[in-house]
Amino acid sequence: MINKNIKTIQNELNWFTEVLDTRMALYFEFDTKYKSIFDIQLPDTTKKSLYLR
Repeated sequence: MINKNIKTIQNELNWFTEVLDTRMALYFEFDTKYKSIFDIQLPDTTKKSLYLR
C-alpha cells in the first residue's frame, strides 16, 4: 500500500511542478506548450491509495 501512496504523491508533485513552471513561464512571457495552467491535466486519482481517502 505504501508504494501506491508514494506513486500518488509523486504524480501530484510532478503535476504541481508543471503547473508552477508553466505559471512562471506565462508570467514572464516565455514560450510554453500551454496557454493557461488550467490546460494541464490533473493526475489520475482513479487508482485508490490510503493517501486519497
